[in-house]
Amino acid sequence: MITSSTASTHDSSKRDQLVVLVHGIASKRFWMLFLMWALQRRGYSTRNWGYPSLSGSLDRHARRLRTLLEESTRLGNEVHLVGHSMGAIISRLALSYGPLPGLGRVVLIAPPNHGSPVAKLLSFVLRGLCPVLGELSNRSESNVNQIGPVHGVSVGIIGARFDLLVPLASTLLDGQTDHICLTATHNSLLFQQRTVRNVDAFLSTGRFSHSN
Repeated sequence: MITSSTASTHDSSKRDQLVVLVHGIASKRFWMLFLMWALQRRGYSTRNWGYPSLSGSLDRHARRLRTLLEESTRLGNEVHLVGHSMGAIISRLALSYGPLPGLGRVVLIAPPNHGSPVAKLLSFVLRGLCPVLGELSNRSESNVNQIGPVHGVSVGIIGARFDLLVPLASTLLDGQTDHICLTATHNSLLFQQRTVRNVDAFLSTGRFSHSN
């Protein structure tokens, strides 16, 4: 299910820029509301995209997101992508399927780009209930470590200094445009004005403000 909102008049230069937000695992669109509303106040239009994060596979969710992005870019507006945690991995996978004309910039928040040790541990306990945990494991052969590169788009990554789920080193990505580490936890990143400022800066300029 998708929610759509019209941009405010805070910055009329951004009114034709759409930001698609993608939440993480064991989460709902609710977790992205603070960031969504903050970006709206800064002039962006938004779509807060939801998916059943505890079922299905990375590929299944990524193909649904890819369809949404293709439909959105065909409307002629510049489309940016902001994903948190597993939502960041789904975003990467959706973009790895091929070039997407009309795509703007991408911000990945606390992304387990090289997997999560917590997902690896839980995958042994909850394998039958939540198979996607195995895909997010930090094992070298896990799905997250097989995702191809994303070409032709600027990717900014925001990590959290006190993230107990995704080590900072796992957020790094070959070909990243910029990377910043904020004083936060895995989920508190989503509720901080520092995150909003840096997401806005990257979507606007292709670089973070590095404002902590």
